[in-house]
Amino acid sequence: MRLILLCVWCSMDSYTVITADAQNLTIIKASPTGAVVEGDTEQLRCDAYNLHSRHFIEWTRVIMSSHTALATNGTSVDPRFTLNIMFSSTVSSIEFLVISDVRKEDVSTYSCIVRDSQNTNKAVISRSIYLTVLYFPSAMYPICIPDGPVTVQEGTTVNMSCTTEIGNPALQMQILTSSTSYVWTSSTVDNEQMMSLSLSANATNQGFLYQLKSLRQDSQVWKAYAQWVQLPRRLTHLQLSQQRYPEKQQ
Repeated sequence: MRLILLCVWCSMDSYTVITADAQNLTIIKASPTGAVVEGDTEQLRCDAYNLHSRHFIEWTRVIMSSHTALATNGTSVDPRFTLNIMFSSTVSSIEFLVISDVRKEDVSTYSCIVRDSQNTNKAVISRSIYLTVLYFPSAMYPICIPDGPVTVQEGTTVNMSCTTEIGNPALQMQILTSSTSYVWTSSTVDNEQMMSLSLSANATNQGFLYQLKSLRQDSQVWKAYAQWVQLPRRLTHLQLSQQRYPEKQQ
């Protein structure tokens, strides 16, 4: 492949920008094939060929719609993202970006960018890959209100709710009650699912019980992690209390 030489002008100074053919840069997910699970170590590989001596490689990822540098010219700038240079010369380079202890926050678009040392503000050529991470809800979930037995006065309205992080792939939360007549409302906000119920404390609902389960989708990806699939079960028992009034003094 031939390198193309361009001449451009910037302010009062002149410089040349050495470009490379797009076919000479690739980026792939190098470490084990299949899904990336939270807690794993992941590697992204970038191969660059037919470079110029002024070219260097920069790794970035997108955060809040902006490219944030992870490693530049052979040096990592973030301790969780280390650089492993397999081969490097003035005309080619093979690099691995190693992501340790993968987190759900690492879901992003990652780019391998070739830059010219005399014009670092503009990418000579770049390739990108989107990394997705599979994860279960955090240990703090589910959050249920009330959480456990509760005693209320007759006639009181009890607002019940359970919230769980959805996870990836999404988990399905189920509420099990002693009667199908109770209709729970489901809502999803910011990757959390909430089931809620307003219950009138009357004789009909005396001893009301509910249980919470969270079930995974039947995905082959998760079979090795079955022990983490079901969230802790929560049980609430509603017991009515009677209001006692002091006897009227004669």
